[in-house]
Amino acid sequence: MPIKSSRLRNTSVTGHASLTIYSLDPSAVTHKLTPFHMTYTGLEIPPLATSRFTGSCDLAADYTKSTGTPYALKLYYALPHTHKLGTRFFLSAIGGPVDGMSLIDVSGFNGEARGRAYDPPIDMTGSTGLSFGCEFENPNDTTVTWGFGPLEMCEMLGFIEADAAFESSVPSAMNVGADGQTQLFTGPCSTLFVPWAQKQ
Repeated sequence: MPIKSSRLRNTSVTGHASLTIYSLDPSAVTHKLTPFHMTYTGLEIPPLATSRFTGSCDLAADYTKSTGTPYALKLYYALPHTHKLGTRFFLSAIGGPVDGMSLIDVSGFNGEARGRAYDPPIDMTGSTGLSFGCEFENPNDTTVTWGFGPLEMCEMLGFIEADAAFESSVPSAMNVGADGQTQLFTGPCSTLFVPWAQKQ
């Protein structure tokens, strides 16, 4: 399909794309995984500074209310995402026997996906939620917010064995001090659960 390029002005550019989907026979499936997504939409990355944004998401009570089952996730996969100002992404467990356990901690930005698969999966039984966040180096003289292109993101996609998918978001953040030269920000986390209609 021809498209107009703003850089090439009146020149048409034609591109081609293809998508191939592979499926498994249902009899080959041993674990049905559920997606979850966590995002920090309240980013306001200060200019000419190093900063760390952290959000703690208490999940257990609302998960049980939504599904009627205990919060007992098993983590199979985590995929972090930032743009080029991101210098670190981290995810850890909250509560119970795995409280404070680091689930993924990725430093630097190189444009690669750098997801992590867990084999065996991490059993989150007894925990109460997840904490996540990012660190940024902003060399610009303006504040950078969440968004596409030159703006920033702090988010992750994961796959779990659970009775509900969920979307967690930190829509705002406030400065709560500093760790050396790193400015610290945190904000409230809200979560939407989507229980599976059928459990087999």
